[in-house]
Amino acid sequence: MIKLYTIGCPACKVLEQKIEQFNIDVEKIEDEEIISSKGIMSVPVIELEDGTLLNFQTANQLLNEKGDKAFQEVK
Repeated sequence: MIKLYTIGCPACKVLEQKIEQFNIDVEKIEDEEIISSKGIMSVPVIELEDGTLLNFQTANQLLNEKGDKAFQEVK
């Protein structure tokens, strides 16, 4: 399961919609204290199971290229 750090901004909504479209298992985190405690300075950010953080550009590109397999092989 991936984690999506979001505050509901337009970019956040784009990733949320794509994640829903591809039925990717996701935990949505909207608590700004948790977000800042992770050192995240801007959202949205995807956190992979191994702790890797992906910014909007990288996550969006992966979703566009690989769809529901976007986050399976990212290192």
